[in-house]
Order: sequence, then structure tokens, then C-alpha cells
Amino acid sequence: MGSADQKSIAKALVKLNLSPDSANELARFTGVDGAVLTEIAKKLPSKAALSDEQTDVYGRFDLSLSALLHADRDSS
Repeated sequence: MGSADQKSIAKALVKLNLSPDSANELARFTGVDGAVLTEIAKKLPSKAALSDEQTDVYGRFDLSLSALLHADRDSS
């Protein structure tokens, strides 16, 4: 399995485990607003629509995960 596939799987696993309980810690690692990420974690299981602010934070969360995984791969 290639490193790009591994990175995608790792990112998917992190996002799958996003919950109201884990949101603040994940926010701390990714530099996004913990309160907003917690709101997102509450909405995702019900597939409720995200507000513009929540969509922005979730997008930054996704980009931050990608950057962290890329940096980790480069440092290996």
C-alpha cells in the first residue's frame, strides 16, 4: 500500500473517531475552534446541515489533518 493510501486511511480513521468527547483534543492538535468542532461532531451522525462557520472549521480541520500527516511522513 502506498503512502498516499495510508495517509487517506489514517485521515479517514481520525475523522471517523471524531466525537463530542474527542473534539477538543483533536481541535488542539489541528488548531481549530474546539467548541465549533464539538458542535460538528454532534451533527455528523445525524447528517444535519452544517452552518457556514462549521463548514469552514471542518474544512480547516481536514486541511490540518492532511498537513500533520504529511509532516509526519516527511519526518519518518
